[in-house]
Formats: sequence, C-alpha cells, structure tokens
Amino acid sequence: MHTGYTKMHTVSPPHDRAVADNVTGARPSEPEVEVTGLEVCRPSLFLRADVAGLTEATTVLTDGRPVGRWLLCLQWAGGTRQVLPLPEWVDRPSGGRLWLAPFPAAPHVGVVPSWSPQGRERWLQGESPRFDELFHNLCDQIGRFIVFPEEDAAGALATVALWTMLTYCYPAWAAVPYLHVAGTLASGKSRLLDVLSRLVRRPIMASSMTAGVLFRTLHEHGGTLLLDEAERLGDQSASSELRTVLLAGYRAGGRVARLRAHAGEFRPVHFDVFGPKALGGIGELPPALASRCIRVSMLRTAGSNAQVRASLDADVARWQQLRDDIHALILARATEILSAAQTADDLTDGLSGRDAELWRPLLVLARLCDSGGSTALPECLRAYADAVVADSQDDTAPEPERILVGMLAASVANQQSDVTPKELLGQAQKAEPAAFRGWTPHRVASALRRYGLHTAKTSGGRRSYRQLTGEHIRRVTRLYGFSITVENASFAPHATAG
Repeated sequence: MHTGYTKMHTVSPPHDRAVADNVTGARPSEPEVEVTGLEVCRPSLFLRADVAGLTEATTVLTDGRPVGRWLLCLQWAGGTRQVLPLPEWVDRPSGGRLWLAPFPAAPHVGVVPSWSPQGRERWLQGESPRFDELFHNLCDQIGRFIVFPEEDAAGALATVALWTMLTYCYPAWAAVPYLHVAGTLASGKSRLLDVLSRLVRRPIMASSMTAGVLFRTLHEHGGTLLLDEAERLGDQSASSELRTVLLAGYRAGGRVARLRAHAGEFRPVHFDVFGPKALGGIGELPPALASRCIRVSMLRTAGSNAQVRASLDADVARWQQLRDDIHALILARATEILSAAQTADDLTDGLSGRDAELWRPLLVLARLCDSGGSTALPECLRAYADAVVADSQDDTAPEPERILVGMLAASVANQQSDVTPKELLGQAQKAEPAAFRGWTPHRVASALRRYGLHTAKTSGGRRSYRQLTGEHIRRVTRLYGFSITVENASFAPHATAG
C-alpha cells in the first residue's frame, strides 16, 4: 500500500548502516517482563550524546485519503541522518533502546510543517549552515522589524537571536531562561512576540489558552510558549494553575500534577512542562516568576519608523528558510552543543546562583556562534547580562525589605547594632508610614531572617542585632544587589522607646 510519504530515506555512511537497520516502530511481542533503568525521552525534541532528534507533523495519503502523521528526524553521532515515521523506540548501535514517550496523538490533516520538506531534503543530503552565519541572519531578520532601545540594542538583539536558537536545543541544559519582554503600551512587545512566533521551535500562542490545555499541550507536543499580557499573572484573580505551569517549567523535569479518575478512584497524573517561554506585558511579573526570566525592555518608537511599518509576512519564504536552517544546524551540531554545555562554567564567572543558570545557555551559544575564535559576541552578551542582572537585582526583594536592610546597615555603620526589630519598625514607620502599615516586630524579624540577618539575646532578655557586623550587611548587599554602602549608610538610626 502506498504510504504517501515522499523522500522517506536515510543517508548513511557505510559504517553506520546498522543504525538505520535497527530503527523500528513495531510493538514488542515478548511476554511482559519487569525492567528498570529504561531511558525515555520526549520525541518532540531530544539531544543525546549518540543521537539527536525531533518530530515534525505532516499529511500523507492513505487509501486516497489525507491523514495526519508524525515524522521523526534523527541525527546520529556517526553521521547518519534519517527521516522516518515516528516509532515508539530507536535501537542504539552500542546496544540498548531509547524509548520515545509520550507518544503524541496524530496531528491535524493539512498541518504546515515547521521544517519544510525541501529543508529536510537538503539536510538529508548533508547540508547545514554555520553557527555564525545563522546568528547573523537571525539578527538581520529580527532587526528588520524590531527597534530596541539604543543603549541596549546590540545586547538585546543578540539575546533574542540566541534565545530563538535555544528553543531548538534547550534539552542540552538543566534549566532554560524565560524571556520577559517588558515595556509600556505600544512599545513593540506584541510585535516582538509576533516575530518570535515565526522563528521559534513549535510556537504556542497562549493568550486565551486555559492552563489545562496548556500543560497537556506542553507535555505531549513540547514547544515554545508565547504569552502576551503577562501582567495578569500578578493579579490574585489570575489562574493559579497557569502560574504553577510557569514556575515549574523552567527546569528540566518540571512537572505539574493533576488528579484523574480511573476505575472509580482518583490517581495523580504528572505532566512535563519543561521548555522555553516568552512573556510580554506592561507590568512587573510576580517576583518568583521574574527570577526565572531574562528581561528585554522595549521603548515606544515613532510610527513613521520603517521597521515599525514593515509587514511581517511580506516575505514568507525568508521566515521558512531561517526555520529550516535552525532545524538543520541544531541537529547537525547536536554533539558539539552538548559538549559545550557541559564545559562552559568559565562563561558565568561572577554571576551567582540563578543568574548564572539562566545566562549559561545563551553564553554557550554565543561562544559557538563567534567565528574564528573571536570573543566579541560572548563579551557583548556578557556585558548585557551584567547590566540586566544589575537592573533586576532590586526586584528580587520587596521594597520594605530593602528599606529594613538599609536601616540596619545604618545602625551597624554608626556602631549602634544593638537595635531590636521593634526599634527598626519604629524607624521604618516614621520614614515610610505607607510601606509599613500593619507590620509587626515579628514580621520585621522574619523578613530580615530570610537574608541571614538574625537577632541574638542580650543579657536582659531582649533580642537585638548586636552580633551583626559590616561584613554581614555587605554580604547581603552583594548577593541581592542592594545599593547600600555600609560605611556611609543613608539611613540614620532613630531609636524608639521600648
């Protein structure tokens, strides 16, 4: 029976013929046997040392009728390249089996493949672009439609272009940064998301999507979430389920659990929501979500600007060519990407904690994209990263807590660190009455304790910060980016009774 597939073949070096012969989609016929140590990966996109792969939707004719089918595109470390109907597993030349799960439902008939048949054919025949060429082509295309703030233009453009590439290879890292596109009304946020929807891996425009549909889609099909009007996430009436998906999905293995009825009882079902996400909005994100994001700030541009007026779909073929090139490059260089991801700790020297985790994938890709061993691109991106981190560090703590740390710093600088939480609260309420309305001394102590600033008992039984030194405060200001100089603290102590 004619399958309707075109160019469903393998290009294999002679020493790799065994690889192609071992790929199968048949179900096992042997009796059930308990097994452990199975290696399972999501078929939508995976990178392993010996094989990388991704799925593409297509439509085939079966008995004269169109049917949606999934194709699996494989790049083996030995050089073999394959496009074949999606199997349930692939057998490895070195032994062992790589299982593909969850197995997705059939795609819709007539779906337009993100990776064109012509692009897959060129890749099968051995073609793939260079890192530096693809990076510059992405920058050129994005720059045709988007105007970034002048002082940040080079770093912001590089960040967006590299993040676009990351959506095709993010499983190489344990965590993936979200992109927070921020700015006022009419500053180009939605337009940037529109540009990304034409370039990223399997875009999911989710402005009106429920959380249940979203986490099931991410689990079964993967993809890149593009969420506009993200300021709603800070509203307490917003869906807590959606916030749960976003908070869990930046790290590999991130899952959400839901109860599902089965045989008369409810059982927990886990959904994998790991993957890249871009959030656009005019307001600030909740602090926990903002800490998972790299912020790209946008400014309003005159309507007469040629980039603003340019039609996004005037050259559809150009968008397709770029998507084809990204698919081909990432699969062809998957082994190199994995190796670089595991040996690039020097790129994040000076960045601490989550900042290093978020910027590492982009800095690694920047190094790969820098031609001829130059360091210009990694240095440009690192300078932008340092600026973004410095600007966002104050957002990691609420304003009242920064005020309290500043007041405690002033007490230490003036050798009056025997101040109590109640006395600090009195100072704070005098300086900022609105910010500290409803606060109690216990809440002050709890807030400062989160930063490692603890009270100690005095001989009279009162608890104060008498054991703190300038080094304690400097550590907090360094880690959280507070603009406080301990030796010249701007808050003068105002002791209160009691």
